[in-house]
Amino acid sequence: MTTAAERNLIGESHQTRGVFTRRRGIQLGVTDDVFDRRIASGAWLSLQPGVCVVTGTPVSHRTRLAAALMAVSDADDRPRGRIAAVSHSSAAWAHGLQRAADADRLEITVTGRALPILVGVEVHRSVRLDRCDVRGRDGLATTTPARTAIDMAPRMSRHQALALVDDVIGMQRGGTSWVHRRAVDLAKGRRNVAYLARMTHPDAAGEFRSWLERAGSQVFRQGGLPRPRWNVSIYRDARLLGVVDALFDPAPVIAELDGPRFHDSPGQQRRDRARDRQLQIPGYAVLHFSYLEIVHEPALVISQLADALSAHRPALSR
Repeated sequence: MTTAAERNLIGESHQTRGVFTRRRGIQLGVTDDVFDRRIASGAWLSLQPGVCVVTGTPVSHRTRLAAALMAVSDADDRPRGRIAAVSHSSAAWAHGLQRAADADRLEITVTGRALPILVGVEVHRSVRLDRCDVRGRDGLATTTPARTAIDMAPRMSRHQALALVDDVIGMQRGGTSWVHRRAVDLAKGRRNVAYLARMTHPDAAGEFRSWLERAGSQVFRQGGLPRPRWNVSIYRDARLLGVVDALFDPAPVIAELDGPRFHDSPGQQRRDRARDRQLQIPGYAVLHFSYLEIVHEPALVISQLADALSAHRPALSR
């Protein structure tokens, strides 16, 4: 028979995805003996030490993250002032940063000397988990996108880490100046974070507006192509035709790098085609390359650009 204290506990858990703690149950009058009997009988399912749900409650990825945080924050032996937050690949998943997300991995970060032991959860200890690095996301304390990118940077190559920062900024999950400030503050002891601080400095990499352009620049350089000018405004009769990604002047060859963030919508594709027609009138050759081509088929990119540059050399010499 369910007691009034149990009903109150389960009623409260509707606000926390059905998750409840032994500690809160005892506060409401549910004894340790009742907890143990409910778990032993299979009526309640233990997700973490001292954290349960009623058996049959849907247990999602978010539910498991909530249980991990509750196990840390509601433990009897928790250090005073401890901060805990969903972090790393789990935070990337929560923020929609697919480049670093992993829905099969549970990760949280905590402050304090001793690490709690949780079931199936990677627990990271951090000396610095400031309040400005944590925000609520779908009811869970989660590291901010900027802090998430900084935490993930040591696992990634420099290009991957910078691409993740571009995702944060491009998805309007944070600004360049804020990423820069946090990277400066947190660089010590973290691989690639000092690099992120340099690359997000207001005076750094001004000619490159996206990770794809930086990756394209590396492809062009490694392929032995001439160095183009980036983000160039093209005019005809004092009228702006458009701003192009890469111009290989003096040859009238333009390379446009079409990242999914900016070029996938039908409206943007129509605008791109209309601009290409305007650029062709004064004789520019416009070649478009997708994200997949830049990243996975660099030889194709180099070959097509080299052919275009070769085709325009005779015209330049006349």
